[in-house]
Amino acid sequence: MAPLREIPTRATQILAKPGFIAGADALELRNLLADLTWILLQTPDKLGGMCLSGDLVGALEMLTARSGRPDPTWRPQPLGHTYVDLLVIGYTGRGELLDEQKENYVKLLNILLSTGVPIDSTDFSGKTALHHAAKASKTVDLIKVLLKYKFNVDSQDRFGASPLLIAVQEDAIDVIPVLLDAGASLDVTDAEGSSPRSAYLTRPAKVSNVVKNWLVRHKGKGAALERDRCSKCGTSSASMKRCSRCRSQLYCSPGCQSELLWAKAIVFHSPLFRLAEAADWKEHKANCQPFDKEENLLVVKPTYTFGDLEFVSTVSTVPSSFGLTRGPNPSGKLEANVRDGRNMVIKIQLPLGNTGGMLVYNRKRNFECILDYDENPAAYTRLVERIKAKGILGLKAYFPAELRSKDELAINVAECLPESRF
Repeated sequence: MAPLREIPTRATQILAKPGFIAGADALELRNLLADLTWILLQTPDKLGGMCLSGDLVGALEMLTARSGRPDPTWRPQPLGHTYVDLLVIGYTGRGELLDEQKENYVKLLNILLSTGVPIDSTDFSGKTALHHAAKASKTVDLIKVLLKYKFNVDSQDRFGASPLLIAVQEDAIDVIPVLLDAGASLDVTDAEGSSPRSAYLTRPAKVSNVVKNWLVRHKGKGAALERDRCSKCGTSSASMKRCSRCRSQLYCSPGCQSELLWAKAIVFHSPLFRLAEAADWKEHKANCQPFDKEENLLVVKPTYTFGDLEFVSTVSTVPSSFGLTRGPNPSGKLEANVRDGRNMVIKIQLPLGNTGGMLVYNRKRNFECILDYDENPAAYTRLVERIKAKGILGLKAYFPAELRSKDELAINVAECLPESRF
């Protein structure tokens, strides 16, 4: 059977449809393009072959020849791949490379881009070189070059996928922070309704933790509440202070939290102190939900005897997990070191059925209890509504809480906290 050198009619028909491609059409097109790409890449033109293999010397000779010099902006494949695309695809598809080979690919990429290859040029499926590079962590050096030449980090292919979504779905953990640092959005949605922000929660821990840690460092919307990490600067410390109003935001020092700072200046040889708005308070104040505000507060009675109840972590019931490690099944406890007045972040998990108690525990698991409907009918109903509406997949949520006594737990339900690692 002769190798295919043309786009199948069916692929052309699907691509001719307006807008992004989803559903059965998307699945069929992906299969067609995967088969076709593999065949076409076996027989590229001479310069295309050098780009695939990272042949720096050969490519330089062709690009600097006095005659017969190839046009670097030409697309040698019916699929519309540029020479830059071929270089990235070749690098990604190869096994372990020597440092010299990696350097040759990077140098050749710089040369090709400097010769006028159109930035953000797309192939037949709407992918740029950045889309191709986002598939594997090994391409980080190539991605940095592409970003230097101002490739669009949020460009969407015909499936609506951005490079960041591809990196998340392919578990390219070294690529993800590079794209985020370059301004890639977590909220670009593909044709199936998936975005990097929703997708990372279903990926393995190595992926979800990369995104969470980046969000913490940059105070992104929806950032995870990491233990001992300052909400302002991201610094980790053995002793952290909480915002006294909402009791959820953590700070490493008064300087990161204070509303006003004294700054000293010398004007006309006299000391002048001026008030300067500080740090995080100005931003946090607008969203701070006071813990003791009546409409924010639920006071419940914990139960520490689980009886015949058995709880199963939601991590074991959804794809891959939320990037969380499943701990031992709780048994109900209140350790002596959890004193009255203890402030903490708690996780509340709804029962898998329509009835039963809610599982509640903190990060250290030295506080575990259940909330029975019979003991807390009004609070139970409100928590169910809140978690189903605003929680993670409608199954669980995190809240700031205060254990006032063994039989009294106060919970701030003004909003669900971002997902944490427990």
